[in-house]
Amino acid sequence: MVIGLLHGRERPDDDQAKETTYRLAEEFIDRFAAQNGSRICRDLIGFDPATTAGRRRFREDPELIERCAGIVREAAALLEEILAANPPGQR
Repeated sequence: MVIGLLHGRERPDDDQAKETTYRLAEEFIDRFAAQNGSRICRDLIGFDPATTAGRRRFREDPELIERCAGIVREAAALLEEILAANPPGQR
């Protein structure tokens, strides 16, 4: 969403902005997956948090909560790196 907000189209016919947004989003996803082994939550934590048992397990395990928070911090740092190398207006 942040990439789209900063690089996305302001006009429906702005195909260059669309291409830039898609390219940067794909770069983010590819680099995140390479860094973490996957981009899917259940693969990253080893179970499906969308199930009742998974939600319970997540709530009851402080180490798991910290692990997920760490993954989110890494994702934010990666996003910051990509955006620093591709400032808005540079296409």
